[in-house]
Amino acid sequence: MTDIPENITSLLLGLFGGGGVVALFNYLTNRRKIKIETEKTNVDVALQLRDEAIKEYNTAEEKLRKARALLDEVQNELDHAKKYIDVLQDILRKNDIEYPSQSEVIKGEK
Repeated sequence: MTDIPENITSLLLGLFGGGGVVALFNYLTNRRKIKIETEKTNVDVALQLRDEAIKEYNTAEEKLRKARALLDEVQNELDHAKKYIDVLQDILRKNDIEYPSQSEVIKGEK
C-alpha cells in the first residue's frame, strides 16, 4: 500500500514540479489572449467589409444619379421632338396635305 501514495506523490510532483504549473498558467493566459486577438481580428474584418460595402453602395448610388439625369435629358429631347412633330402635323393639316399615321409608318404601309 505504500507504493500507491509514493506513486501519487511522484505523479503530483511530476505534474506540478516539472513545469506543469507553468504550462497550465501559460495555457490559461494564452487562451484568453488568443480569444481577444480573434475577436479583434473579427472586428477588423467586419469593419473592412463594411467599408467596402459602403464604397460599393456609394458607387451604385452615383451611377443611379447619373442614369436618372440621362433619362431626364432624353425625356426632354423626346418632349421637344413630339412638340416639333405636332407643329409640323398642324402645318400639313392646315394646308390639306395628307400624311401617314404613326401606325402606318411603323408598319411601313406608306
